[in-house]
Amino acid sequence: MAKQRLYREELYDLVWAEEMLVLASRYQLSEEQLIGHCREMRIPFPTESYWKALRQGKKMKRTPLPDPKLGQVLSVETPLDAEPSAKKSLSERLRAVIDGAQPEQSGLTFKLPRAYRWHRLIKPIHDDLQRLAEQARQYKIERDRAAKVARHGTKNNHRPQLIFNPEHNGVLGNEKNPIVRASLGTYEYALFVVNEVCVRADAIGFVPKINRPRSRIELHRGETYVQIRVLEKRRAERIRTNSKILPYSRTLYATGKIELGIADQGSRETRFLLEPEIALDTQWRAIIDLIETCYARSVELKMEHDEWRKRYAEEEARRQEEIRRQQKLREEAVAESKRRDQLLEEAEIWNRVSILRRYLAELDARRDAGGEISPNHEQWREWAESVANHLDSKRVVQPNLNACSRSDSPQK
Repeated sequence: MAKQRLYREELYDLVWAEEMLVLASRYQLSEEQLIGHCREMRIPFPTESYWKALRQGKKMKRTPLPDPKLGQVLSVETPLDAEPSAKKSLSERLRAVIDGAQPEQSGLTFKLPRAYRWHRLIKPIHDDLQRLAEQARQYKIERDRAAKVARHGTKNNHRPQLIFNPEHNGVLGNEKNPIVRASLGTYEYALFVVNEVCVRADAIGFVPKINRPRSRIELHRGETYVQIRVLEKRRAERIRTNSKILPYSRTLYATGKIELGIADQGSRETRFLLEPEIALDTQWRAIIDLIETCYARSVELKMEHDEWRKRYAEEEARRQEEIRRQQKLREEAVAESKRRDQLLEEAEIWNRVSILRRYLAELDARRDAGGEISPNHEQWREWAESVANHLDSKRVVQPNLNACSRSDSPQK
């Protein structure tokens, strides 16, 4: 690899002549490395607002180059290949995103057979994806047009509404459990795989079903099922932006590699990497073996779940029986407490009536013995007798023959 030495004055002229991204990509450096060299040699460099003002037609002045300090680095060596590198630099990838170019991805050339018949479950999904794909292509055209307008400094009043990003998230990538998560270049092959799996699974005793729109396809056999979906592997890249608030952006790109996801009834998924160059008939034996393995696992999980539900039902029945027993004991305790309070109240009333009658009998005995009595004694005597009779009527309680035994009944 050849080297090129840049001196301080030369680098100063370069950073004020071109933007950092363009200059860094030319010398095969990252923007951070170029900024580090400028700071090391005390070279002032323009900010993004400087270039924005130039694009708007304003006249801007350079920051003068200060004198170097004693012992300061005055030059730097940069790599310079004699031939362009096959691998794109980070700045070139960022420039491609700014220009609206589609990121590089593995090529996938696939054409559907003529008069291809879609499964009854896949046909509406295919029509929906065709519509969304056409919207994605139209959105890409509008995005490229808007990016060109913004790049030339013209005011851009038209910003296309972001429906979805087919290159990054796939046509149906924003769903929780999509049947297909693929880019514009691979969604037809992904749908073809799903359709073939449904057709061939139907032939070996499975019944394809969709419980919710745009959810995974379930292959039922009896009371057990497995779930399938097709996904395109994505590659994450961290690129630098011109924003001071968010200097780096994490972007997902399509890779063209298709995986068939097969999940058991417990949502444990196993993925099978498909080879588009190899016919699906050649790979079908491995796929059907994987489906049968996941189905056997689903059967085991179903048996474990049924056993757990049986144990839970038995435990719930015992718990309800214990609740009813405790409730009956509480009701019996409350009834017994009421009976005891009633008995104590009756005994208290009987005691008061007995004391009152003995008192009246003692007064009658003293009167008969010639004792002195008050003028209104007879009237008071009648009133006291009525109070005793009233209290005596309260202590007469009818026994509850259902709640108490014959031995508990009051003695006559």
